[in-house]
Amino acid sequence: MRASDDEPPTHHQPPAIPIMAMTGITLDAIIHVLANTIFHPLLTWLLPFTFRAQGFHWHMPPMRYSLAFSFFVVLFWWLRQLNDWIYNGGKYRKVNWSEEIVVITGGSSGLGGCIAAMMAGKGVKAVVVLDIRPPPEEMMEQWSDRIKYYPCNVGDPSAVSRTAIQIQSEIGHATILINNAGQVAGGKSILELAPSEVQSVLSTNVLAHFYTTQAFLPAMLNSPNGGHIVTVASALGYIGVKKTSAYTTSKAALLAFHESLTAELLSSPTIKTTLVCPGQFSTELFIGVETPSNFLAPILGPVDIAKLVVRDVEEGRGGWVYAPEMVDMAAGLFFFVILSC
Repeated sequence: MRASDDEPPTHHQPPAIPIMAMTGITLDAIIHVLANTIFHPLLTWLLPFTFRAQGFHWHMPPMRYSLAFSFFVVLFWWLRQLNDWIYNGGKYRKVNWSEEIVVITGGSSGLGGCIAAMMAGKGVKAVVVLDIRPPPEEMMEQWSDRIKYYPCNVGDPSAVSRTAIQIQSEIGHATILINNAGQVAGGKSILELAPSEVQSVLSTNVLAHFYTTQAFLPAMLNSPNGGHIVTVASALGYIGVKKTSAYTTSKAALLAFHESLTAELLSSPTIKTTLVCPGQFSTELFIGVETPSNFLAPILGPVDIAKLVVRDVEEGRGGWVYAPEMVDMAAGLFFFVILSC
């Protein structure tokens, strides 16, 4: 970390957080290899050039088919870039890490803790962790000049309001809000869940997003550089699973919350929104839960998801973060079914 503001920032590695390495061949690995070889928009042109170097003429089938394939790959890549540009209103947010104040709910451990450490390593002005328990001592010691902890039950609107006012007076206005706090009441059927358990899950997983957004968004709207709001949902928002009804219901609600928030901010292109839908990853929320298929749905480490979130924030672009690839496919199928109804 820096000894003074005049010294250049030194990037440290985030504290050790368990990572579940993907074992064996997975769908993600295959897609990654294909995307960086035969489906790469530049490398794909090697095929027709190779045929041409071997003496094939333009009218011959190998040349025609390889050129058509190359044009298709480039067109697909270009349409993806165009879609991203349109989604972001033709404007990307300029990120100056030294001026960014990041607020992370549930940032003491798991995915939130990983994002907090990575953000601190970027040299932000401050990373504010809102949680009912403090971050690990090693994290606070390593980033004592960056990470600030404010005890707060984000499911309590009055607590969020008081804490937001305190943060704004002591540190400044938040420019990046990462709504990550989550709670699971798994292992129980709908009939076994107590009303208090359902209320607790929905308060933490859904209502907290309303409270924090209402508390921190106004300052972003008044800032010339806008801000960024990240909504951490789950793949289970698309697929219901037995004995996780409260959790899956809350995550499905966040899909609608993100879409509504994004629609309301269309007139404010400098404020970006990102929806994060991870599959199963190795945090304490999923201890004892086994993946149904390591090939289709490999267990990821929180670092894997955190890297994608930080990348999108750093690039100043809104959008979606799906991991592993199977989640992206499930989301696409979900919207296709909705549009076809």
